[in-house]
Amino acid sequence: MAGSYSLSITGTSGSLTNSVNVPFNVGDYSISGTQSLSLSPGGQGIANLTFASEDFYAGKINATCDASSLSGAQCILTPTNPITLASGGSASLTVTVNVPNSAASGIYNVNINTQDTTGTPSHSFAIALTVSQAFVVISATPSQTVNAGQTTGAYNLAIEPVGSAFNAPVTLSCSGLPAGAQCQFSPSGAITPGTSTVDVVMSISTSSSTIQLRRPTRLAIVLPIAGMFLPGILIAWSGRRNSPKRILRLLGSVALISLCMPWMASCGGVSTGGGGGGGGICSSVPSVPTGLSASWSPTGTTLTWAPSTAASACTVTGYGVYENGSSTPIATVPTATYGVTNLQAGAYTFAVAATDSFGTSAQSTPVGVYTITVTGTSPGSSSQSTQVVLVVN
Repeated sequence: MAGSYSLSITGTSGSLTNSVNVPFNVGDYSISGTQSLSLSPGGQGIANLTFASEDFYAGKINATCDASSLSGAQCILTPTNPITLASGGSASLTVTVNVPNSAASGIYNVNINTQDTTGTPSHSFAIALTVSQAFVVISATPSQTVNAGQTTGAYNLAIEPVGSAFNAPVTLSCSGLPAGAQCQFSPSGAITPGTSTVDVVMSISTSSSTIQLRRPTRLAIVLPIAGMFLPGILIAWSGRRNSPKRILRLLGSVALISLCMPWMASCGGVSTGGGGGGGGICSSVPSVPTGLSASWSPTGTTLTWAPSTAASACTVTGYGVYENGSSTPIATVPTATYGVTNLQAGAYTFAVAATDSFGTSAQSTPVGVYTITVTGTSPGSSSQSTQVVLVVN
């Protein structure tokens, strides 16, 4: 048994006796690490083991792997023999297990047998390998684009057995949908792949309320309406004072404002020539951008829209791009296009607004870019999923 010991040696000659104590150590090593693996047919797993010196053990160790309990399994050890272990030190051993496609579900033992090159000490370490059938869900269609209120084209999905077969029912569902949208699968209901891949077509129906429409507001509309109430406001305010001259001055101001109203409203008109020129003062925001649409690809999302028009004496100077209903733009661009990059999986809406020297228009009707997660579940097995993109214009 490993440990520190003392050996007493005694010498006797007649009546004379002498003895000496000789200390010595019996060294050993221990093994610790991964005790279990869970794999599917055709899968690969890695177990990490550690050898530790005990009681000043130092030596070289040979290790072998026995995976014969699972027919066709392969076991590879790294590094190769012998493994050098210094006194008081440690050494690592990596065990790679490959499960054959034909493996039946069950629990199997993978035994790591080790021995000092001199023959002793020796130790074994068992790894419990659990093999269970599994499946994957894949999509051959990365994205679809649809107008709000319509149904997408087909997302071509597939349920594939991992290994030779998966003989349990799989039910598909989806998450991450925008408001009012629904997934439909064909065939519907639970699907059992068995030994072959089963193709499934998914479509997503949307409603007209999937993206909430914004009602544009125009300063040119607000000003005349406010002007209609201004005389009454001024008279009511002036009525609190008893100076006839003050009332006459206020009524004169009202008359002057009334004369200016038609000129103010005229600035709210939109020219058809794209604005500019005229030599006057710009006093109206541009038209609200229309026709906003999004185009998704794995490298990014491209937004495009119809250029806004400006009133006489105004020129559109640029466009602000807004994300998720924010009032602060994420970018300002000079032309009617913008590329969005580095989007993480999630839900995004985008809108744009036009700007001239007078101010900024209302935001456009938004478009949406959504990451949809399609998940397959089966009793007693881990769920599997894949992701696709839905663009709603």
